[in-house]
Amino acid sequence: MSLFVVLEGIDGSGKTTQTFLLEHRLRKMGRRVYATREPTDGIIGGIIRAALTTKLRITHRTLQILFAADRSEHVKEIEDRIKAGYDIICDRYYISSIAYGMVDLDIDWLIKMNSVFPEPDITILLDIPAEIALKRLGDRYSKTFFERRAFLSKVRENFIELSKLFKNFHIVDGSRSEEEVHRDIFKIVSDYLD
Repeated sequence: MSLFVVLEGIDGSGKTTQTFLLEHRLRKMGRRVYATREPTDGIIGGIIRAALTTKLRITHRTLQILFAADRSEHVKEIEDRIKAGYDIICDRYYISSIAYGMVDLDIDWLIKMNSVFPEPDITILLDIPAEIALKRLGDRYSKTFFERRAFLSKVRENFIELSKLFKNFHIVDGSRSEEEVHRDIFKIVSDYLD
């Protein structure tokens, strides 16, 4: 049976690294794996990336609608891969949209908009303090250190709050070494393997 696994967390939490490690581990076990991410590399994902890097100015609500549109296209691809027998590992999904969106928008509206998308089998939050995330990120963002720290701390709190609302949600301490984090992620995923 295929698994749909989502790795979530604030920027700099290690999602991309852990996606790669889990993909590699499952492939070594002989499983068919498709690793993907949101926003996607499609046209709508490109607009989102432009908005996130301040090349394009749009409202928070418009950005969330774009995320949902990108996800709508992405889900079709995910569902096709699952039907073909692939495990899916997704670097961000709708929980990220909600956690980041909650900083400026109503949680109920965000949850309702994303309720049409399939739930993952497993959601794993790589939880790290904002200070560690910012050290890992270096100078990737234009905001001041204090603005970024406050923002990422708020988003981290939102992820913790959301962990109580969704099923099959696991929290892993992402501040440790890549190997320790991967070990914990793989242990969680192993419990779901047939």
